[in-house]
Amino acid sequence: MSGGVSKNCSFSNPCPICGKPDWCNQVTFSNGDYLWYCHRVHGAKGDIITASGKMWVWKKITPEHFTVWEPKEQYDANRESFIKALPKNSQKGTYYNSSSYRNGSSNERVVSADYIDWNALPLEGTSECASPQTLNVFYRELLNNLVLEDKHEAKLRAEWDCQKGTFEKAIKYFQIKSMPPEDRVRFSSKERFKNLSRKKIVANIIDKLGEPIGVPGFYQRKDGTWTLYYLCGIVFPVFDSDGNIIRIRIGNDYPKVKGTLNGKDGVFNYYMKDEIPGWYFMPDGESEPILAFQYGSESNLISLNKKGYPDGKVVGKYMNFTSFKELHFKDEQGNPRRINKFTNGCESGSFCSLYTKPGDDPTIVYVTEGEKKAIVGNLLLNVPVVSVPGTSSILKLFENEQGMERTLVDSLIRKGTRAFVIVLDADKKVNEAVLYAESLVITAFKERKLTVFTGEWNAQWGKGLDDILLTGVLPDIRPAM
Repeated sequence: MSGGVSKNCSFSNPCPICGKPDWCNQVTFSNGDYLWYCHRVHGAKGDIITASGKMWVWKKITPEHFTVWEPKEQYDANRESFIKALPKNSQKGTYYNSSSYRNGSSNERVVSADYIDWNALPLEGTSECASPQTLNVFYRELLNNLVLEDKHEAKLRAEWDCQKGTFEKAIKYFQIKSMPPEDRVRFSSKERFKNLSRKKIVANIIDKLGEPIGVPGFYQRKDGTWTLYYLCGIVFPVFDSDGNIIRIRIGNDYPKVKGTLNGKDGVFNYYMKDEIPGWYFMPDGESEPILAFQYGSESNLISLNKKGYPDGKVVGKYMNFTSFKELHFKDEQGNPRRINKFTNGCESGSFCSLYTKPGDDPTIVYVTEGEKKAIVGNLLLNVPVVSVPGTSSILKLFENEQGMERTLVDSLIRKGTRAFVIVLDADKKVNEAVLYAESLVITAFKERKLTVFTGEWNAQWGKGLDDILLTGVLPDIRPAM
């Protein structure tokens, strides 16, 4: 398959894999064959899923992290044609995917038999997510057991203290704290922390509230003891429209970084190997990591930049505090099993967060991407600000809030909101993904007969809403076109 025409999904033609009207796209080829590139539903080689009344075969994952799916009837027809075209002594075993048997340009192999519809299997080792009220109780108790580490306070003050009082208000209204590293990493490093150990934090919570069943971020070890997901960094609570803390987002201290070492491309990860915590580099296509940087060592292969990372493209800077990773395997009897790696854990998912405080006027609500931008927007504009977890997730504004039969937009209208202002990053003029997200959400507001504006500014003043507000610049509010 080559020379296909790509068309974005829409409300009238949503993605059949995830059911959403945004971010995914269909590629149609001259012979009528087509593939769907889905940004949300992933899989692995050999997977077959059922969605929108059809069966779909996993094809590949693109460098942009889209998963490509092919209708099974199309896949089977192409396979049959391919096998018939083979010499008679070659018509057994594995075969190549359609791009291979059409033009021979791909070496990707696809398993020809024993397909398993993993999604049809029961999911083991996971808990149903608790109610918003229960989540709020557990997450507030978690925050009560955390403090903000000095390095995180210094980082936030460096960004926010140009507007006096911003840091103190953020701490007061939104309970920003620090999540310490895993205990085994913490006690192997030379860094000193104010926070309690994770073991003590979890023990305190269970002593007071009982087991955190159905709370994303908590799970049980093999010995049955409860623990926390490995992420460490700055904690940003995620609030629903009733003020419940329903999720935790982490400003990751150690995100993945795509970079180079000794002329090779690869990924830097921070973890502990052979009792040595540090930044390890995994070259593309290789299986043995290289210790590139260890804190306190005088023989490091790299230096860290001013943000504390290796140089390169940062991936996963802000992440959900979850306790879910789906694994597929066959047991000793050959039975396929679908399990959660984190026993009795719970998937977080991504949610919008409403940042507001007493005295805010709810008539106009701003919408931006990212917790820090929304917090600064609320504190300096004194209006409610919604943070969406990513531009690709902006239509979550119109999904039901957890445990409610209404969307966040509906909830805000009930509170008196009459207009919405979309304030995405200024690079939307050159970033097609951001511009596309803005056009999607504007269309969605207009389809619901709601008043919507956009916030505009010259990019020389800063990229995001927080950048310009902290320098004293206000966005220019214009009717959305």
